Amino acid sequence: DIYSPLNSTKREIRLCRILPFSFSQECVSCVLSTVSLDAAPDFEALSYVWGDAADRVPIIVNGQRLLATKNLEAAMRALSSRAMMGFGASRDFTRVVWIDALCIDQTNLAERASQVKLMGDIYSSARHVVTWLGAE
Repeated sequence: DIYSPLNSTKREIRLCRILPFSFSQECVSCVLSTVSLDAAPDFEALSYVWGDAADRVPIIVNGQRLLATKNLEAAMRALSSRAMMGFGASRDFTRVVWIDALCIDQTNLAERASQVKLMGDIYSSARHVVTWLGAE
């Protein structure tokens, strides 16, 4: 299973480590990990428009294929590219990002409700909030 349960009393969230992307790859890949907001994790948050929910492309999450909106996949691809990493970033550099569509199990209504209550804290705890307006 892609999602392990979160402990809401510990203010747990999932963070997405986007693996470096090369254009020879078929899919963007990432790994989810669970952390407590109280532990002051170092991460960025992504703010973006989901786009057309019916227009989906594959990505790899925790080694499993998942369908994401084209807009999310494009944002992840951009975030993982060397151009977005900053001058002098090493080839092994990865971005750790909170992304609502991936870090919240969208099929679990109780988790979704609990995580939505934490969103203000999530965004205010992020080192940066990256806004993705689209590939253009």
